[in-house]
Amino acid sequence: MKISIITVVYNAVETIEQTIRSILMQTFDDKEYIIIDGGSTDGTLDIIKKYSSDLFYISEPDKGIYDAMNKGIDIAKGEYCFFLGADDGLSAANILENISLELTPEVDVLTGFVWIVNEQSHRQYLYGNNYGRSKSDDLVKGGIMAHHQGLFVKSEIMKKHKFDISYKIAADYKLLLELWLNPNYVVKKTNQIISFFSNAGVGSVYFQKRFEEHKQIVEALPLDKLVKKELLHTNFKWKFIQMIKRILQVLGVWEILNAFRKQDVMHKCSWKSCRWCEHEK
Repeated sequence: MKISIITVVYNAVETIEQTIRSILMQTFDDKEYIIIDGGSTDGTLDIIKKYSSDLFYISEPDKGIYDAMNKGIDIAKGEYCFFLGADDGLSAANILENISLELTPEVDVLTGFVWIVNEQSHRQYLYGNNYGRSKSDDLVKGGIMAHHQGLFVKSEIMKKHKFDISYKIAADYKLLLELWLNPNYVVKKTNQIISFFSNAGVGSVYFQKRFEEHKQIVEALPLDKLVKKELLHTNFKWKFIQMIKRILQVLGVWEILNAFRKQDVMHKCSWKSCRWCEHEK
């Protein structure tokens, strides 16, 4: 059972090597690694070429992150697709081996935990997504879903659906919402921590725009009026909650609250080369 790992990148010379090494050093052998580069000009391509014997890459202009992700899906030959950002990393050298044991034939989507790492403070908190829960879960309806870095989806499903590139930062929400609402797909949740996810990603930075696209997606989907109303209401509620959270983060209060509640800790991992904890090694 092969896993296709896909990384899309554009000008990430400072972080891409850590991502690559976390994948190539996996104990799980039945994998393919695909990198879709958007035509980087900062030295990223030189780093990718260092590992070209162990991965497949293309470098050409694209129409944005989701267009690049679709290119990776087209190339993928594995039974499952997994996306890892160019500034993220897998949690441990044996994580794919452990996850492969849970990727049984009846599982269409497997979703797990990720550590979200603050690029400035190097503190991290565990994101326990709700994607594998009941279809009545308010968090999912509000757009609080699984991160790509903790999500394995059957390739045949990804090739059938793909990402809608008319959305610039929330096409993943549309795809995941469609899968989540489809009773024919089996979604399973694992308690394993799959990756480290940098909070500097596009979706994290352009928070306001992301929720605007969430609204557009719900309005455009062919859903029952009551379902749409519920989704829009819940989306608005979680947008308000996230706005309060962002304000607290800007004021420096959020990290204090997390420390008090013991919900975030200083980043620590077993990788020999890690930009987040290298000062401790």
